[in-house]
Amino acid sequence: MTKKKKHFTIVCYTFPPSKAIGGRRWAKFCQQLAKKGHDVSVITTDMNENQNWYLQHFENISFHFLDAKYPNWLEAPKGFFEKLKYRIYIKFLNSFFKHNLFDKAFRWEKQLLKELSSVHSKKEIDYLIVTGAPFSLLYFGTLFKSKHPKVKLISDFRDPWTWGFYYGLNELKGKKKSFQQFMERQTIEKSDLVCYPTQEMGEDLLKIYPNYQNRFKVIPHAYDEEKISGIKGDHIRKGFIYGGSLYPGIESYLEKLEKVIHSHKNFKWEIYTGAPETAVNNIFKGGNVHHNGLIDEQELFRKIKNSSAYLAFFPESDKDLISTKFFEIIYLETPIIIVVEEGAVGKFIRENQLGVHILPKDIEKEFPKYLDGTVPFNKGIFDVSRFEYSKVTDLLIQSCESLEGNQ
Repeated sequence: MTKKKKHFTIVCYTFPPSKAIGGRRWAKFCQQLAKKGHDVSVITTDMNENQNWYLQHFENISFHFLDAKYPNWLEAPKGFFEKLKYRIYIKFLNSFFKHNLFDKAFRWEKQLLKELSSVHSKKEIDYLIVTGAPFSLLYFGTLFKSKHPKVKLISDFRDPWTWGFYYGLNELKGKKKSFQQFMERQTIEKSDLVCYPTQEMGEDLLKIYPNYQNRFKVIPHAYDEEKISGIKGDHIRKGFIYGGSLYPGIESYLEKLEKVIHSHKNFKWEIYTGAPETAVNNIFKGGNVHHNGLIDEQELFRKIKNSSAYLAFFPESDKDLISTKFFEIIYLETPIIIVVEEGAVGKFIRENQLGVHILPKDIEKEFPKYLDGTVPFNKGIFDVSRFEYSKVTDLLIQSCESLEGNQ
């Protein structure tokens, strides 16, 4: 569908094989862009991985690795001395920096601009896509754009920035908060296109930057059909399954769920999470709950396919976050039971008849209604195929091509 071969350069702090947040989405887009005949360069953190791994999984994609320059002890201090260093840094030295110290790329500016210049000198970049968080990367992208105005800059907001709750942003004050607001404003003003995965994020941006509506675009989350198309299910679905992190902010939900579990000890619950077994057992002790660690993704999909329903517990901060996981589960035709406060997620499940939305306050009353395994799911309403990676990549390409001629 492409008119002409273009050079896409993607800046993404995390990238497979890292399982950290943010890498998977753009890894899939990169693969699709390359399959559709474009030149693709990726600038990401050096994972010290064997180059053959990238050649095997990301054919015809050029990789450029940068040192993380972010101390592990600042992210997760271990032991007495690291914890002491962390306290000193946060309590005393933090005030001397204008950057948010929980933005992992805040020290990337020089090396990133140098690497971008090197990539551009070898083959001119047509579209520079920078994804954040870390949000400092988006601002650094505007600095490169100012030196190379013909390059089309696409800034991808995966999460809310100054109006968000993550990465310590809601606790910033004074010059630190002002600097984040400055970087965000510069990003909006200097970008040719600003994209985000959900309409709700776009509405938030419109409230803050109403004059830039013409450059805002939803590029939704997507799923990889090739990865799950061959998943086979048993004739009869059994039990409920939970797969993923136990997010902070859902503790009160789990306390109420524990009462349901103890009142219905014959019903089977499968928990697949990286959370410590003791933490899960302390919450669910006394019920027919099987705690499992993280397993291969394909095996997890098979188990989801064989379950009566997939459980999802979202904290209030994520009530509008319609993630990739939903599309994968919908493709498997497994009903979703979502426990979250009222927002876009609950509305999405209800209006498309993809399962059940339960408000946290109603857990004890509503959950028992579905313990016979009959959770509603209407596969004829929501066309999940629209969110397959190839199709969403076509939307991304069309959005980039629409910028041609705009200076």
